[in-house]
Amino acid sequence: MQNVYEKFGLDENTADFTGHALALYRDDKYKQLPYLDAVNRVRLYSDSLARYGKSPYLYRCTGLESCLKDLLD
Repeated sequence: MQNVYEKFGLDENTADFTGHALALYRDDKYKQLPYLDAVNRVRLYSDSLARYGKSPYLYRCTGLESCLKDLLD
């Protein structure tokens, strides 16, 4: 993945944001891995955000009313 960052001229802050906030890696070891896994993780984040709106994460409903409210919004 580091090669991809260098090829596109991304600075360290942008690379960290992409790897940690979008691909959800916990440390920088992913930079030594092939880029395809990171790209798939960013794509999953993007698809989830497009599908679920305000947040790409799934949250547990605490009751029927809150579940229906979330579905109807």
